[in-house]
Amino acid sequence: MTTPMRDFNTGAHAPADSMKERVRRAQVRLVTKDEMPRWMDLMARHHCLRRPNMVGQVLCCLATIDGEWVAQLGWARAALQVKARDAWIGWSDGPRHRLTRPGPA
Repeated sequence: MTTPMRDFNTGAHAPADSMKERVRRAQVRLVTKDEMPRWMDLMARHHCLRRPNMVGQVLCCLATIDGEWVAQLGWARAALQVKARDAWIGWSDGPRHRLTRPGPA
């Protein structure tokens, strides 16, 4: 027995085949400059951290289906110094600076 799927917009149960077809049409793309204010607003309202502090180089993307925003994705370069992370990974100054420096990875 399969669990019924829900329609993204209405929340109503939808046949699995129609949902699978929608997912096949999904696209992931970069956020445009004009879309950035909306992207940030939605992130602030719905992200568990509310306003995640993405600093430095960031990559903001959207997943869309038929032009409708269905998911937001965001990545940021690693912070230069996080003592707990550095200790857990075993990073010394050399590798940490090489992997967290500004500029392309």
